Amino acid sequence: MAKKQAVKTGSKGAKLEGQLVGENVFMEIENDHVLHIRIDLLHRGDISDSGKTTRVASTLGNQVIPGAESIKIGINSYEPIPKHLRNKS
Repeated sequence: MAKKQAVKTGSKGAKLEGQLVGENVFMEIENDHVLHIRIDLLHRGDISDSGKTTRVASTLGNQVIPGAESIKIGINSYEPIPKHLRNKS
């Protein structure tokens, strides 16, 4: 079963095309052998369990590359939270 192409308007109106793989990770194969990965760098997701980082994008584990099913990929993109802004629990 083929997954549908996703077209999302990201922050500041940027178009993120390709197949959504995880959170804020769009992948697309060009010319049957070039993988393009698009991530909206202004997106902010959940704060990590440790409270030290904010997720920007993630495949949420290793995933099959759409169009290259024999290859897997894992991506985690995050932004550290400055120590003075972290919750003191």
